[in-house]
Amino acid sequence: MQGLSGRMSRARGVARSSGEQGRGFGFCPEFRSTGRIGIFLKKISVVWAGGFLVFEPNFHLGRARVRWAGLLSIFGLAAALVVAALVLAAGLASGLYDIGADAHHTRVVLALIEVLRDRSIAVRAQALAVPPLADAARISAGARRYTALCAQCHLAPGVTQSPLRPGLYPHPPNLAQQQPGGDARRQFWIIKHGIKMSAMPAWGRTLDDAAIWDVVAFVQRLPQLSPDDYQQLSR
Repeated sequence: MQGLSGRMSRARGVARSSGEQGRGFGFCPEFRSTGRIGIFLKKISVVWAGGFLVFEPNFHLGRARVRWAGLLSIFGLAAALVVAALVLAAGLASGLYDIGADAHHTRVVLALIEVLRDRSIAVRAQALAVPPLADAARISAGARRYTALCAQCHLAPGVTQSPLRPGLYPHPPNLAQQQPGGDARRQFWIIKHGIKMSAMPAWGRTLDDAAIWDVVAFVQRLPQLSPDDYQQLSR
């Protein structure tokens, strides 16, 4: 063992004295840390010298000293996150937030919900293929379904109120007053899948895709209709 150890030591000496680490077979990749704390791997030397493969890792202490200020900053951030999580958990468990439909969300909660809703729908609706929506028969069929399923919440030309609508929150939009057209993919996705914790049901449970596209075709035209036009289409 002593002879083997001595020969490996001499091999290291040969590698160092040769002036070339890894002559022919050697390589010395370097891994330098951008951090400021701890012991980091600086260099690995693997060389073939004197009949032996020599592996020499070289470590150094980050920037020669431990920076306690950085360490305390990391601990402080972790502690702040833990405290925030505990406060949130306590708030949820307390039941202080009123979930009733007659008590509106705070502005912060409403803003977060709207961002979540819009991004969720946009991501899932972008791949939908929109069929032709200008067909008169499709628009007429959509008008009849809209009258039966949607007008009580979303109103219509000449239909300005309903006993159901005042108690709904979030308040459903009056689709007769929207801009004509709109994003057909978004409309289809909302009608088919509904929206959690709102009065918007998932009509895909009872209507097939063709029927839902009929409703979309009608909704695209709805803001342009007069009350008489609406009455004729919905018969």
